[in-house]
Amino acid sequence: DQFIEIYNNSNEVIFADGLYIGQLFGKLNSTTNAYTLSNGQYDWSQSIGMTMGNSANTNYVYADYVMRIPGSGTQYPIEPGTSIVIAQSALNHKAPLVDNNGEPLTVQNPALTVDLSTADFETYLGDFRTSIGQAPYVYDIQNPAVTDMEISYWGRSGYYSGNKDFLMDNPGRDSFVIFRTPDLATYQDYADPSVTTVVAATKFYIQIPTTTIIDGVDLQNFNPSSPRPKMLPSTVDASFTNCDASFNSQSVIRKTKAVVGGRVILEDTNNSANDFVKLAMANPRGFAN
Repeated sequence: DQFIEIYNNSNEVIFADGLYIGQLFGKLNSTTNAYTLSNGQYDWSQSIGMTMGNSANTNYVYADYVMRIPGSGTQYPIEPGTSIVIAQSALNHKAPLVDNNGEPLTVQNPALTVDLSTADFETYLGDFRTSIGQAPYVYDIQNPAVTDMEISYWGRSGYYSGNKDFLMDNPGRDSFVIFRTPDLATYQDYADPSVTTVVAATKFYIQIPTTTIIDGVDLQNFNPSSPRPKMLPSTVDASFTNCDASFNSQSVIRKTKAVVGGRVILEDTNNSANDFVKLAMANPRGFAN
């Protein structure tokens, strides 16, 4: 029942067509060693094949998964003051479901989850996994009435990620960006700096220039005793936001800054500690008080 909501905070129509969403990769603890920066984050300048020095850390972020909103350019308008919802699975998670093997899935407490059956898009990996010779994940259930996101990067060809579905980290140690580029195929990918020899199980991460990032957010571990280092530069997000626990139905959402002519304007100072608040219950297309 996980989802991302993208809101048009401007006073003009914005077309979602071709927008990329990147789920970033980085080190999840602040332990330092020979292949990290002083804050414990990976020193990507040490990755195999990297030749750009410290700008590999300052001018780029790295994603293990990238998804793209389809469209010809003007198919998916987002009106001012409205949003799009991108669901992991665009289903009514309050109701019993049936998995891809035909087995029933019960819902222990419908009050703790959400109905995403009217989402605008969903991240279904079944077709992608079939294309690389893998079986669709049994719990990656497709809603044919909802448009699928395009799977743009799920690891280097031949070294695809073993992750079978779009999953957010339940302790909250994720970072996300939205960006645009005319040709993602020109982007390079690299193994993380701890890798000294590429083998069959090596994973690769696509390098995204920070100049292409429209917006982003760094999420933090809910447990303050186990913080992780930042993945995003302070120009994109100066801090973190987080929930209070894993699996507690919370979400993070931008604060309402003002209402002008009936249009809600959300807070956006590129500092998520200031811009976001926690909702006790996720609320697609809702607003924080």
